[in-house]
Amino acid sequence: MGQPGKGVRKSCYAFLRIAFSVFLVFSAKSPLSLVAAAVIHEAGHILCGVIIGGQFPSLEITPGGMRLRYTALPTRWARVAVSLAGPVLSLALAMLNREHHMFSMYSLSLGTVNLLPISALDGGNALLAVCEGFTKQYVCYRVCKYISVITTLLLFGFNCAIQLKYGTNLSLAVVSVFLTVSILGKE
Repeated sequence: MGQPGKGVRKSCYAFLRIAFSVFLVFSAKSPLSLVAAAVIHEAGHILCGVIIGGQFPSLEITPGGMRLRYTALPTRWARVAVSLAGPVLSLALAMLNREHHMFSMYSLSLGTVNLLPISALDGGNALLAVCEGFTKQYVCYRVCKYISVITTLLLFGFNCAIQLKYGTNLSLAVVSVFLTVSILGKE
């Protein structure tokens, strides 16, 4: 028998993911540019993983975005490289592509946010892989979870500062809440 409330927690998390993706699509000035930036970001992960020698990943398309799952990567440094390849490609394209302003902005945002040390993002996966080289896995998960929660609280605080100054941008608050629920929802 499962944990009490586990089904309710999964349902709430699924609802939050759907609400988050609806928010992203309807708040995007150019939804096609947003989707293109996300696909290219994931292509960076795939390309790096194939070059390193990992088995081709499965791609999950979820309401909250896309997720790659590699079945085997040769080393933890390969995991770090694959985790960081998507954000690096996103940032490189944002800097090189000046003609398509919205695509550049989405790529820049996607690359920057995914570098944050939050367990639900690429930066958190890279941090976990590096941490596992120094201590036991359960300690790494706990440390990374604390770092993730602190980072999302800082992100939320940054959003509050933006709200006080400009008063119109709720996107960081929505992302902060989504990431916090993602972190706390993991077993």
